[in-house]
Amino acid sequence: LSRQRLVRTGAVVGGQSIQHQSQMLRNGIHIVVGTPGRLNECIEMAYLVLNQCCYLILDEADRMIDMGFAPQIESILDALGGTLKSEREDEAYQQEQEDLKKSDVAQHRVTAMFSATMPIEVERLAKQYLRHPA
Repeated sequence: LSRQRLVRTGAVVGGQSIQHQSQMLRNGIHIVVGTPGRLNECIEMAYLVLNQCCYLILDEADRMIDMGFAPQIESILDALGGTLKSEREDEAYQQEQEDLKKSDVAQHRVTAMFSATMPIEVERLAKQYLRHPA
């Protein structure tokens, strides 16, 4: 994927050199895969800025919450800033549908959360941060 399309990817995970990972982020990157703890560390140190993040995928959300990562996940979601759920979600959804008719490019961040089970904490996160959770 990354060699033929010039998409720069990288991983930020604990147990590896943060200096190497921060340099990779400073050089510019399109896709970041990371663990909640290291992502938060990179956000706190301003190695990773999420204001241009268009897609956020949370995989194994139930497992991350079972392992105690709920505060880190919420911190990452909060760091995304102004593209979180609107107070008037119905109006925002209507506007999004109209925008999509004009352009195939979404105007809002796309957040997807995958979970094998749906414990109360996962459900709470989905209701708080996702638009139209299924």
